[in-house]
Amino acid sequence: MPKSNPKRSSAYARYYRRAKNAQFTEHVKDRTPLYYGLAFVGIIVVIIVVVYAFTSSTSNAVTTKKGDDVDLAYIGTFDNGTIFDHGTLPSEIIGNNQLLPYFDQNLVSRTAGQPFSFSVPPSQGYQSPQLAQNRYQLYGETLHFQVTITKVLRDGKVLYPTS
Repeated sequence: MPKSNPKRSSAYARYYRRAKNAQFTEHVKDRTPLYYGLAFVGIIVVIIVVVYAFTSSTSNAVTTKKGDDVDLAYIGTFDNGTIFDHGTLPSEIIGNNQLLPYFDQNLVSRTAGQPFSFSVPPSQGYQSPQLAQNRYQLYGETLHFQVTITKVLRDGKVLYPTS
């Protein structure tokens, strides 16, 4: 029977072999932080691309001006959120005093197709119960409007929506 090598069977030998194997595994680095960093950079790039896509598309948008013939979709609410009126207004000419003057002023320089909101204070709203037509007690109330311009005609040409 051959003699056993003491270097291979002793506690020292086992420790030595483990240490030698550990040396080889130290060269393999944990790449998890690198992967998390790359994922973070990828997410940031996606966010930048999405923001750019949304902001660049508005550069071709139609902005209203005084004298435009517009169609509106609107919702009117009181301070407490109660809806007092909603619907559409076809063929309203901006600056023609068909609407409340403050409402009319808020239609100028708006982007067609994008919803916007504004409030009409009591001093700029209905000044007497007769003007309010006794509907829902609009006289003396702050009126909040959510408005979307659905169509814009300028000089007889339809600018929005484009076909």
